[in-house]
Amino acid sequence: PHLGGRVHTLEREGWNIDLGAQWLHGRNGNPITPLAETAGVSMTRTDFDDVLAYAADGRPYPAAEIAEFSERYQELLAELEAGMDTAPAEASLADGMAAMLKNVTLDSRERMLLEGFQRSTAVALAADLDEVSWRYGLDDEEFDGGDWMFREGYRWLVKRLSAGVRVLVERTVRRVEVHQDEVKVWTEPSAVYRAAAVVVTVSLGVLQSGDIRFRPPLPGSKKAAMRRLRMGVLDKLVLKFPRVFWPVERTFFALTGDGGPGFPVWMNLMPVVGAPVLVGFVGGREARRLEAMKDRDVVRRAMEAIRKVFGPGVPEPAFAHFTRWGSSSCTRGSYTYVPKGIGDSRAYDRLAEPVGSRLFFAGEATERRFRGTVHGAYLSGKRAAREVLAEA
Repeated sequence: PHLGGRVHTLEREGWNIDLGAQWLHGRNGNPITPLAETAGVSMTRTDFDDVLAYAADGRPYPAAEIAEFSERYQELLAELEAGMDTAPAEASLADGMAAMLKNVTLDSRERMLLEGFQRSTAVALAADLDEVSWRYGLDDEEFDGGDWMFREGYRWLVKRLSAGVRVLVERTVRRVEVHQDEVKVWTEPSAVYRAAAVVVTVSLGVLQSGDIRFRPPLPGSKKAAMRRLRMGVLDKLVLKFPRVFWPVERTFFALTGDGGPGFPVWMNLMPVVGAPVLVGFVGGREARRLEAMKDRDVVRRAMEAIRKVFGPGVPEPAFAHFTRWGSSSCTRGSYTYVPKGIGDSRAYDRLAEPVGSRLFFAGEATERRFRGTVHGAYLSGKRAAREVLAEA
């Protein structure tokens, strides 16, 4: 057990890596920024444009070709965002992209690059483009100021926010009963806790699973909101090697056309954690397929792709960890997205609404503007706290 939920820093001797939330997205105006500055934690900016891409045969694409195609792809995403207000409700991002590329001719290399960029987008969305609503999938907001990582990981935030707070672990909530004058929370191992109010911060995936029973049942508006959103999956494979064998000055490596479920994006963590660590990212269906495999097969699959690029002399990793956020009964996914057809981003606002004067809700799935982020979850917690105090 650990504090923080999907904010979880793996602590190893001499280095740390975030298994869940990893970045401060947008430093300017972000409510996490002043907390980090006050805590004095070290931050390193990430350049998401610093990508070295490799073709299916393991050879790198010329930098100029990648830069040109990346610019075209960003323009395509901007067109998707510009057209979302008039997009059909049943259309996915993949449908929108296909429509915009209808009269565009791509050669085999460009098609391979497009597929690679789409798989990278699936990592960011935690879902494939054909799963995400075109109308609502990109209508969230962002802060300016770049993307930043913490050298010691996000654990500093968990420590700061939990200081002086009594937190019980290894207790699984099974039932929440709202009475006229109190709320009872039933857990395993068998125990009952009583409170004047309860703030529910479990993930959307856990709410949808029915693992927690509410008495009385949640209202129809809340259940309808839960049906209009989905829990995405973004997994990481952390590999620590005996030595560096990759270009240590580069930030990301993209592997295109590797012929099956794998990790389309790898990040060089050496400059951040000071150890020879690569982290592979995978999202959407590919993440779910990999979670169905055993750890050793996931590592073997990853090493085959890595050796295709960096050569057969690449050593075996000294340490490996695969996250499996989708399989965890405590999370059942990584963060939310708006599905095509039935999805509606207004469902985030419905999920945020209190039920009566004693049951409140927080978490990234209750923050429409900044969903899927640490700052969104933090802002939702402050909003829920204000709601509780208003009823006190």
